[in-house]
Amino acid sequence: MLRHQFNSHGLPHLLVSDNASAFRGDEFQQFLAKNGIRHVGGAPHHPGTNGLAENAATSFKEAMKKTDGYLAARLDLYLFDYRLTPHVTTGIPPCEPLMGRRFKTRFDLLKPSLDDKVLKKQEIQARERDEGSKIQIEPVYYTNYSKLGPANIPGTVKSMTAPVSWLVKGAK
Repeated sequence: MLRHQFNSHGLPHLLVSDNASAFRGDEFQQFLAKNGIRHVGGAPHHPGTNGLAENAATSFKEAMKKTDGYLAARLDLYLFDYRLTPHVTTGIPPCEPLMGRRFKTRFDLLKPSLDDKVLKKQEIQARERDEGSKIQIEPVYYTNYSKLGPANIPGTVKSMTAPVSWLVKGAK
């Protein structure tokens, strides 16, 4: 499980655990040493040793009780909210240092960013430009990416779907 986390987020400098037997084995200690991870452990089965983790577990349990639906959906909702809530110490949400960017939320729809405004204007301009130009219906060949049939198939352009994409009707 740790390897999966490390693949997604990189190797940590420090790993804090409750020092249970799974974290004291030779194989695990070798894994930590090979990857340059320092391990700090507390008293096993003693909740008071790691108050931060216990507070997180309590918050998680309360959130799970307050929401309805499938467990996976409730978990995703909790993690999304958690990662967007600014941290008391840093004042920034955990997603920013973790992912290097701010997550988009439904609140962002209330006040669109400048990038969104520019993109919408560009889309409108492109659509108006394309509507003003006539599509010439002439025979074309399009690539057949399936392994069945010929490599190139004759057809005619029906409409433009994007600035460089076209809907082509095959001549069958």
